[in-house]
Amino acid sequence: RLGRRRLQLNLGAGKAILLLGNFSARFFFGENDTIHGLRGRWKEIAVADCVIPAIASLHPQDLLTAPVNKRLAWNDLLAFQAKLKSLSLLRN
Repeated sequence: RLGRRRLQLNLGAGKAILLLGNFSARFFFGENDTIHGLRGRWKEIAVADCVIPAIASLHPQDLLTAPVNKRLAWNDLLAFQAKLKSLSLLRN
């Protein structure tokens, strides 16, 4: 399964990745912390011969069950937007 996910990333030629939820963050970061410990920090994911910056955020279901977390998710989205702008992938 790991090979298939890496292949999908490679075929998509991603320049930055937003991981949503505990499962995807643990899978790609190779860590066992909770999403609250993994979110909001940039890490690099090696895919084939590329290194892609990735940031984890809360899964949308987490926001429905605990609306207080929306601020955290919003900050993560702003960080992702800033990264896209810095990579010239998003216009102002």
